[in-house]
Amino acid sequence: MTENLFGETLFKELAKQLPVDGAWKLDEPKLWWTTRQQLKAYSAVAQSSYHGIINEIEDMLVGSIDDIIEQMPLSFSVIDLGCGSGEKGELVVRKAKQLHREVAYMPVDINPGYTAQATSLVSALAPTNPMSIDFMESELPRQAQPALILLLGNTYGNFQPRRILPRLHRQMREEDVLAVNLQLGDSGLESTLVNYHTVKIENWAWEMMKALGFSREAASYRLRYNRQERRIEFGYDLLAVPPRLREIGMLPGDSMALIVTRKPSREQLISELSPYFAVRLYEREGSSQVIVTARRKM
Repeated sequence: MTENLFGETLFKELAKQLPVDGAWKLDEPKLWWTTRQQLKAYSAVAQSSYHGIINEIEDMLVGSIDDIIEQMPLSFSVIDLGCGSGEKGELVVRKAKQLHREVAYMPVDINPGYTAQATSLVSALAPTNPMSIDFMESELPRQAQPALILLLGNTYGNFQPRRILPRLHRQMREEDVLAVNLQLGDSGLESTLVNYHTVKIENWAWEMMKALGFSREAASYRLRYNRQERRIEFGYDLLAVPPRLREIGMLPGDSMALIVTRKPSREQLISELSPYFAVRLYEREGSSQVIVTARRKM
C-alpha cells in the first residue's frame, strides 16, 4: 500500500471516531504492518534493545517446544498467525522435523513482505502455503490434518480478548492446538519500559503520523504503562494539527494512541482463555514471558 493510500485509510478510521477527552485511537494491530516502510521500520526495531525481549520469547519457546509438539500427531500443519519474518515458525518446524513429524507450514500476515520472508526461511524444511490476509477479518482454510496454531511474539496482547478468542474458538477443531506467547504484567513491568524506549520504536510508530501529514514539530512522543488496564501504550500528544484533521474535530492538546499491548496478570490470562479453551501454562523462573497451549472446549 502506498503512503498516500495508507494515510487515507488512517483518516477514514479517525473520521469514524467520537473521541473522549480528545483521545484518538489508531491502535488496531492491522494498521501497524500495512506498508513496506512500516515493515522496514520494524525490522530496525528488532536490532535495538527491544531485541532482548524477542530473545526471551524464543528462549521460552525452545524450552517448551518439545512438549508442545508431543501433543501433536505424526502429521500436522503449523499455522503461524502474525508470522512476521518467520523465525519462530522456522524454529517450530525445524524441531518438528527433528522429532520425526511431517509438517506443512502456513505463514499468515497482513503484510505480504513478511509472508514472503517466512516462506523463504521455511520452504527448505517443509511445504509452505503463505496467506497475506488480516486473520481477524478472513477465514483460514480448513486443514486436512490437525493444526498447531501459533500466536507468538506477544501478538495475543495486541487484541482485546472478547475480539480474538471467540474467533479462534470458532475456527479451531477439537484436535487443533493453539500456542500463545505473552509477557505477563504481574509485577515489575514498569522496569521493562526501558526496552521499549528506543528511537527505532518511535520511528516505527511515526510512520502512521507521517502518513497523516504531521510534522515532527507537531507531536510529542509518549510511552507509558497504564497500570489500571495493564498495558503499555505508545502514542503522541498533539501540539499542532494538519488542516484536514481539524475538519473532523482534532485539536492541539488532543492525544493519539497508536500502539497498545496488554500485559495481563497470570490469573487474568487464565480467566480470559478458560471459557473457550483447556489451557496449560509453561513458565520459567525469573522470566515474565509465558507460553500457553490451549485446546478448544466444545
